[in-house]
This record gives sequence, C-alpha cells and structure tokens, in this order.
Amino acid sequence: MVGGEIVIRGNAGEDAGAGMRRGLVVVTGNAGRGTGRGMIAGTAVVFGQTGPDAGRWTKRGSIVACGPVARPATFRYACTYRPPHVRLLLLYLRERRGLDVADRWITGRYDRYSGDLAELGKGEMLQWAGE
Repeated sequence: MVGGEIVIRGNAGEDAGAGMRRGLVVVTGNAGRGTGRGMIAGTAVVFGQTGPDAGRWTKRGSIVACGPVARPATFRYACTYRPPHVRLLLLYLRERRGLDVADRWITGRYDRYSGDLAELGKGEMLQWAGE
C-alpha cells in the first residue's frame, strides 16, 4: 500500500498492513500473525489482540496496539508516555470515521518499543499501558 486509508471493521487475517510504504490501516477487532510485517512507513492501529510477529522487519512504520500484542524479541522498550499524535489519530478515527474508540485509549499512556533492531530500528510499537 502506498498512501490512503483502510478501515477493517472486524478481524483481519495474517499480514494486515504488511509491506506498507505509507498510509493507515485500522483493524477494529483482532489482527493475525505478522501485522505490519516489513513496513517501510505508515501506521497500523489494532483495537483488539495483535498476533505474533507484529512489526517483524519493520524499517520505520508505527503499530498502535490498544489490546495485547506479542512483540518480537527485536523490539526494545524505550519509554512510557502519552503520545500526542496517537491522541489526534484516535480522535480522528472516532469523529471522522465513526469508530468506537474508548476514551481510555485516547487519554491513556503507551509503552513505546523501538525496532525492528534486525533492520534500521526506526520503527515503533506503541502498546496501550493504561490510564
């Protein structure tokens, strides 16, 4: 995918957002194995559970996980914070796309993991850490 937006209202299978160069993929349910695999850029948002190997071989992309995620060992913890861009993105999804985005995800803290360190290490995984 090069630019644009894809909103999946429900669950996604394996490799949702794999190989993205730009753009936005949103999964309102669970996402299967390899979400965002090999992303060069772009953002993947998963409101449910994110399957194993999410973000593997990512160069610069972002994965926002509001539910549980099985991170690859090549992602390293960086910090816990309230990313302002995630707040704006989630408000956009609620107001403009009509998605049921909980306030706790909009105002909550996120653990930031940098990776994939087997690649450039400039990608990130933001996992919701609570309020």
